[in-house]
Parts: sequence; C-alpha cells; structure tokens
Amino acid sequence: MLTIVPLLKQTLQIYAEKPGDFHRELQFYFGFGALTLERMIVKELFQRLNLHYPSGNELDFETSIGLARKDLSSFQRGAARK
Repeated sequence: MLTIVPLLKQTLQIYAEKPGDFHRELQFYFGFGALTLERMIVKELFQRLNLHYPSGNELDFETSIGLARKDLSSFQRGAARK
C-alpha cells in the first residue's frame, strides 16, 4: 500500500503537534482535494478514539484536531476520577 508519508517534509509526530502544517502540506499535494482527505482523517480519528463525531462537521482541520484533543482529555480526566 502506498502512502504519502515519504512525501512529507516532517514526521507524523511533528504534524500531530502542528496540524496546520499538515493541512498546508496536504494542500500543496492535493489542492482542494485536501479538504476531503482531512475530513476523512478527522472522522477516522474520532472513531478510533471512540469520540462523538459531530454530524455535518464543517470545522477546519486544526479546529477538529483541537476538539478531539479536548474531548479525549476530558474523557481521560473523567476516567481517572472513577
């Protein structure tokens, strides 16, 4: 299976901390198609983390990643209290 990882300028770990950089990189390679890829990535991320994915999510990539972080953090704090 081919991936875009070899084309990326930075590691995925760096992009996890800087989703805006990942967005710009995807836009460079895919143009307007980057938006579709980002929505697919975000939806998969929410599913893998067992988080609620807002239906009709029109948030940009960076905001969506921030929301996932916030939701996961809230979930982990709640689980730690039990």
